[in-house]
Amino acid sequence: DVEKELQRLENLDIIEQVVGPTPWVSPIVVVPKKTGEIRLCVDMREANKAVQREKHPMPTVDELITDLNSATAFSTLDLASASEIFQNEIANLLVGLPGCKNISDYIIVYGRDDTEHDENLRDVLTRLQENNAKLFNLALFSCKRVNTPGPSVSTK
Repeated sequence: DVEKELQRLENLDIIEQVVGPTPWVSPIVVVPKKTGEIRLCVDMREANKAVQREKHPMPTVDELITDLNSATAFSTLDLASASEIFQNEIANLLVGLPGCKNISDYIIVYGRDDTEHDENLRDVLTRLQENNAKLFNLALFSCKRVNTPGPSVSTK
């Protein structure tokens, strides 16, 4: 329900109600999630014209393939409500942690063997917990194959 989601976001101080005229009102688009819930997206095209951009490119397919090349175990984590967090904020959150890549609100954790993977996964989950980041229950753990925005990567 759109009204419930708006109220939830307002309670979390992610959005605020505007009373009176403002040039910065942007329309919302309701997108259904795989879980049956909804995601509220905002068409920020007009507001974005006034923003000075900080560049933070997502990893390229070539970078992902190179980094995941020797991995034999993978996990994927899907951050809940990460659309409110910028790509570079998630990257900053993961700084210094080996064996992980983030792409938007999606994190791939990997290792050259199960032990390394499990250590990397524990460290990533600990860092996320320390920063109150929440995960969807769509996470996949200890897989032998992972889908990336480009090709699938597997141990074979």
